[in-house]
This record gives sequence, C-alpha cells and structure tokens, in this order.
Amino acid sequence: AVVSTQSTGVWKVAHHRAQLHNMRLAQLDGELAQCHRRLEQHTKFVLSLIAGIESVFRGFERNSLGPLLTEPLSNLLSSYETLQEGQTNEQLASFFRTFDELVPGLEHAVRLLRSSLDVNSTSDLEKVLKHDLHTFTRECLKARNLAEQAIVEEEKENQERKELVGKMMRDK
Repeated sequence: AVVSTQSTGVWKVAHHRAQLHNMRLAQLDGELAQCHRRLEQHTKFVLSLIAGIESVFRGFERNSLGPLLTEPLSNLLSSYETLQEGQTNEQLASFFRTFDELVPGLEHAVRLLRSSLDVNSTSDLEKVLKHDLHTFTRECLKARNLAEQAIVEEEKENQERKELVGKMMRDK
C-alpha cells in the first residue's frame, strides 16, 4: 500500500510537471509565432514602402513631368514634320507661330527642371513628389502601427500566461 501510494504520488508529480512543461512549450510556441508575425509585418511594411515609392514616382513622372514636356515637344515636332513635308512659306510661318506659342511652356519646363537639379532650391515638382511620398508613408506607418498594437496586446497575453506558468512551477 505504501509503495502504491508513493508510486501514485510520483505519477501525480510527473504528470503535473509534464502539464507545466506542456504549458511552457505552448507559451514558447506563442512567442515564436508572434516573432514570425512581427517579421512578416515588418517585411510587408518595407515592401509596401518600396512599392509605394515606385508608384508615387511613376505617377509623378506621368502626371507632372510627362505633360510638362511631352505636350509642347509633341506639338513642336508635329509642326516641324509638317514643315518638312512641303517647306512652303506658309508652313514655315506656321512652324514659327507654333514655336512662339510653345516658348512659354518650354521655358517653364526648363525652369522647373533646372530648379529640381539645383541643390539649394525646391521645385514645385519636388514639392508635389515629397507631399505624395509623405502621404503614402504616413498611410504605411498607420497600417504598421495598427498591426504592431495587435502584436503588443498579444505579447501582454503571452506574458500573463508566462507569469502564470512560472508561478505554477514555483508552487509545485
């Protein structure tokens, strides 16, 4: 009877320790999963920033630089091609009128491009690009912060479980 009681006691202690170790293992698995989620979140954030920067820059080129340069140059080339076809006085006069009409737009484009190359000045184009990038970055940071809050709350829950397991192991 004594041996049976002792073996039952040993079994209960071993069973209790196994349960505690299983709880600790589950807690460690939770921490590991949380680290994986945090890594995934940071990776998504970086990739979204890269994609966003590319998108903003492409939009900037398409919406700002494209029309600024292509419209006047396209009109000028079209007028020049017409001039090349016949080279009459009327076509030459038309080419000069077209060129004269396009000069202000071309001058504006040249000023903007020069100011964007000047390290000491900030062009309107650069301001637009910076604004779009700032807006996009702010949106990415907001999404990342929301995901981070969820991870922090999960960490608090894991910490509470860890403390409970630690207390149970000390009380054994």
